[in-house]
Amino acid sequence: MRRIDYKLIEDMVPAGSTVLDLACGDGELLSQLIAEKQVRGSGVEISKEAVEACVAKGLSVFHGDLDAGLADFATVRMTSSS
Repeated sequence: MRRIDYKLIEDMVPAGSTVLDLACGDGELLSQLIAEKQVRGSGVEISKEAVEACVAKGLSVFHGDLDAGLADFATVRMTSSS
């Protein structure tokens, strides 16, 4: 059974687009988008187990912490807008 939220997201993504799935979990949504919409997709996930699940599905996923990575963005943005 497909998740309704994934179906809603899939309906919003244009076919053939490029997708970056942040906090992609086990890659189920990204897999569906690749299969159904022929997107070029990658993911970012903090959980090692979830990254392994994505890799097992053949997905391109980066293992990383979004909060840690975005901390630098907030600092750069605040200093550049002054």
